[in-house]
Amino acid sequence: ASLAEFHGHRELARLLVDALASHAAHDGELLALCEGQRGRIARTSGDLDDAAEHYADAIRRTTPLPKRDAWTRALCGLANVHIDRGNYPAAERCLRRVLTAGPQVAAPTRVHPWMGLAIVRRKRGDLPEAWRPR
Repeated sequence: ASLAEFHGHRELARLLVDALASHAAHDGELLALCEGQRGRIARTSGDLDDAAEHYADAIRRTTPLPKRDAWTRALCGLANVHIDRGNYPAAERCLRRVLTAGPQVAAPTRVHPWMGLAIVRRKRGDLPEAWRPR
């Protein structure tokens, strides 16, 4: 789905995600990942409202689950929507929420909120501080 989306075939990407979701009815993590992927497809299509809804749904689906990839990706995706809208405080809140989950978030996935915070700082014009954690 990500490859189809990357090449501009968003309808194919949606079909692939929907097909996967239809077979994952009892796997909350996988359903949340599918919802997050729908958010990403909507965001790259320019539909920020739809993207925010999909990311919020993914976050809701993962609330009773451990803080795994779907939760982290959904919060980082929602942060990207906030960045696209210029709402940097909301983006920073999403990213810091991931970072405060600490060891519940897989180590390779923790790089995404740090990169997001650097992007927020760069967008704010805080270039010398963009690399340094607060």
